[in-house]
Amino acid sequence: MRIKKAVLPALWVALTMLSGCSAMLIGEGNADSPPIGSDSRGPTQVAADDALADAVSSAIAASELLQPENVAVSARSGTVSLGGTISSFDARDKAVQVASAVPGVTRVNNQLRVSKSH
Repeated sequence: MRIKKAVLPALWVALTMLSGCSAMLIGEGNADSPPIGSDSRGPTQVAADDALADAVSSAIAASELLQPENVAVSARSGTVSLGGTISSFDARDKAVQVASAVPGVTRVNNQLRVSKSH
């Protein structure tokens, strides 16, 4: 009986801690994701958005000025969102310029912040 008394509180704690993980695993926990059930995009549009985000990420990574930067990229129906903290205003402007030049990008939502140390 002592084992059961020790196991039940531990199990309760584990389940409580993991209860939010299912939402993270299926996308609800991502700040760029709409709540489950409200995303009206079909699989083709989701794939196109993912491909566009990958293309923008690759273009940013290929830019010499932006190589040390860590820019988060998401896309939805041609609108690309850039997020994260970047080292300078020049780098922020360059990231927007590079993203805008990628075929398929219709708008850039610039959420990049410049580090206070610069």
